[in-house]
Amino acid sequence: MPVKRFLILTLVLVFVFYISVAQSKECSNPNPLHFSFMTKTNAIEQAQHYRSLLNFLEKKIGRKIEIILPTSYNTAIEGLLSEQIDFAEMGPAAYAQAKHRDSSIEVFATYARPQGTFNEEGVNYHSLLIVKANSPYKDINSLAKKKISLVDPASASGALIPRVLFSRNTGMPLENFFGGIVYSGSHERSAQSVLNGHTQAAFVSSALLDESIVQGMFNSNDFRVLWKSAPIPNEPTVYRNKLCSQLKEQIRAVYFNSGEEIAPLLSKLKAERFVPVNDKDYKIILDMSTLH
Repeated sequence: MPVKRFLILTLVLVFVFYISVAQSKECSNPNPLHFSFMTKTNAIEQAQHYRSLLNFLEKKIGRKIEIILPTSYNTAIEGLLSEQIDFAEMGPAAYAQAKHRDSSIEVFATYARPQGTFNEEGVNYHSLLIVKANSPYKDINSLAKKKISLVDPASASGALIPRVLFSRNTGMPLENFFGGIVYSGSHERSAQSVLNGHTQAAFVSSALLDESIVQGMFNSNDFRVLWKSAPIPNEPTVYRNKLCSQLKEQIRAVYFNSGEEIAPLLSKLKAERFVPVNDKDYKIILDMSTLH
């Protein structure tokens, strides 16, 4: 083979190699973006609340955002892992599960809540063990062999925290202490099951119980709290790390730098402001999820 032809062929091969490497490292710049969220009460109503924020975000970043309605806490986990969802608000335990399966998933925001009946102001909430206020159950031991409602296996306050932290109080797994466990699918349904007498107690989020009270679903004196966990960081919003840096920065700019423009949108989410966070803020949940 002539030297000139050999050199040309070599250059072509080198060029193809570098193009393939560059493409393999190319960031993701989807249009439209896909967003999802954890189920709190009614998914369709929640989507309407998020829509105001997402419409504002669309205007700022110049691209459409479509909502993937969740069927369970697992929707956001599997959607992020399969790259069908680009960013999502998740429960802390669901985020931890996703993070353990794909370390590139990146948490960037949570929000501060106002003072409520069961929840203090700020960026934390608690897992509560609740019973009906006029029930005969006055302490943890009185619930032995009684029926309990959990929320979802991927719920921090409604499953993970009770299984890890509450079980230390009884010295045995939940299945051994209680007489039966029912997964309700949402904090609202867990609380309702207690009021209806379908279960004698439930583990729920203090913040989401407050939201249900504000919405008129329950009264503040409907429940008695028999156990309260240590503070848990509020629900994180995460995005796929493969999103282009400029796109991620545009999203962050809307969450953190929009001032008065975003205040009315936050009120629909029962929040006061967005707060920047990172993995370290969720270390307690990330560590706990490896024990369960």
